Amino acid sequence: QKLKAVLFAAGYSDMNKIADTLQGQIWRARNINTPNTPDTPTESIVTDTDCVIKITSRQLHKDKCIIIDNQIHSINEDILNERKIISYLSSFTDCPSSIIKYKHFFKSNTNYYLVMENGG
Repeated sequence: QKLKAVLFAAGYSDMNKIADTLQGQIWRARNINTPNTPDTPTESIVTDTDCVIKITSRQLHKDKCIIIDNQIHSINEDILNERKIISYLSSFTDCPSSIIKYKHFFKSNTNYYLVMENGG
């Protein structure tokens, strides 16, 4: 419920969890409001469209770890680098349709949120 409240406050509706990930979750949602953040060009946001949101725990990201069966394991996942790569590739006008496009990125006190187009 807390994640849904954060997503709703960020301008998303119709949220459904798709899967758990090593450091968080993947959600599908509908963008109903243009986010107002310095790193998101307004022209890249189209309202009333489906999107996919990768949510990563800021603490697990900082510690570069995951917890499985109460055991801590090191991991080389980095949502901030993923954001840079997807944003960079999406910036090209001739970016192939086979690459999921970057839409938005934001953070809460506990999580990072990487918003991408819904690839189907």
